Order: sequence, then C-alpha cells, then structure tokens
Amino acid sequence: MKVHSSLVIRYAIVGVANTLLYGLAIWLFLHLNLFPLPVSSTIAFLFSMIFQYLSNRAFTFRSRNPMASEVKKYLVTSVITYVLSSSLIWLFVDRLNAPPSLTAAAVAGITATTGFLLSHFWVFRQC
Repeated sequence: MKVHSSLVIRYAIVGVANTLLYGLAIWLFLHLNLFPLPVSSTIAFLFSMIFQYLSNRAFTFRSRNPMASEVKKYLVTSVITYVLSSSLIWLFVDRLNAPPSLTAAAVAGITATTGFLLSHFWVFRQC
C-alpha cells in the first residue's frame, strides 16, 4: 500500500489547476455579466468536476479502467468529501467555536487527503 510522492505531487498539481479553473470561470461569468453568482458558481463547479476527473484519470493516476464505473465512484467520492467537509466545518465552527479560517484550512487538507486516498485506492484502482 505504498503511495509514491510523484503521485501526490501530480494530484496536488491537478488540485491547484482545478481551483484556478473554478475561480477563473466564476470571474469570467461575472465579469462578462453572463450569469448571477449562484448560477456562475454552479456552472464553474460542474466544469471543475469534469476537469478534475479527467485530469486525475489521465495525468495523476493514468487509468485505463472503464470510465463508466470510475465516474460513478468519482461522484460518490465527491459526495463523501462534501459531506465530510460540511460536517467538520459545522462541528468545529458552529459547535466548538473554532476560528473559521483555521478550520477551513484544516478541513481543506483533510478532504484533499480523503479524496486522494479514495481516488487512489478505489476510484482509479487498477483492475
């Protein structure tokens, strides 16, 4: 169950690129006055999910598995990390009065690690 550092680095590169894509898409939609913020955010999120899946499949994990089963697993992983993120923020900020900025940074690290582990050992696991 060894994880190579190059795999982690590629995963981080995709994560940073994905964050930039998301931010750029929202900025463009708002700057060009195409959509209101909630719609812009939703469209940007969908673009970034597709980008993240395809990039991790091709660049990070170099998967050759059937896409149909991977996409389902990727969507489940996305739901898991979303629920984990929301739950941790609720627990630490709303219930334990932890600082929001510190909590958000810690939760980002936790969910990125969880997403990586689920992606490596489940979503893109080589058959």
